Amino acid sequence: MTERKYFGESPIHPGILIRERFIVPSGKKPADLCRDQSGISEPQLSKVLNGKAKVTAEIARNLGHIFNVSPMIFLELQNRYDLSLAEQKAQLREREVRRNMERPA
Repeated sequence: MTERKYFGESPIHPGILIRERFIVPSGKKPADLCRDQSGISEPQLSKVLNGKAKVTAEIARNLGHIFNVSPMIFLELQNRYDLSLAEQKAQLREREVRRNMERPA
């Protein structure tokens, strides 16, 4: 499995990391996890795994229970992703301000 960066030009949505690091190695399909009394609906899990929804505290708790790990792992993935996006936005704003300051009046 290729190691991906959390920070940088292209932050990786936590759903992708959850799929690669937890679901694929478990050998189960996402639909199987939902049927196994996970407390997560299939559409909800699908949205997370496809990068369309955030990992909420409830989802993190349920995933932690399924994989027998701390829910904080999943919340940390989401926090790092959110921080990466915020950092990118800030850098874009800073570049725009510098460009505007460099333009002749």
